Amino acid sequence: MRIADRIARLERAGDADPRMTAAEIDAAADRYEAELQQDGVPGGGTTASAVAAWRGMVEQTGEAWLQRIYAGMTPADLYA
Repeated sequence: MRIADRIARLERAGDADPRMTAAEIDAAADRYEAELQQDGVPGGGTTASAVAAWRGMVEQTGEAWLQRIYAGMTPADLYA
């Protein structure tokens, strides 16, 4: 399969993937916050500021598939 065909197929699949709902983002934020409280904030700072930065990144990303990847990241992944 040519690379152009692969890219086109990925774009079509991405179009079918809906953005996360507010409830899904809230649930992911709760998980992210719990991990921060358990393991600490990488690089220092407060849990609230780390969750706010994470939430902003998830909500503002333009691609639904990328939004889901960001939402599934752990603090250690994000700060690596």
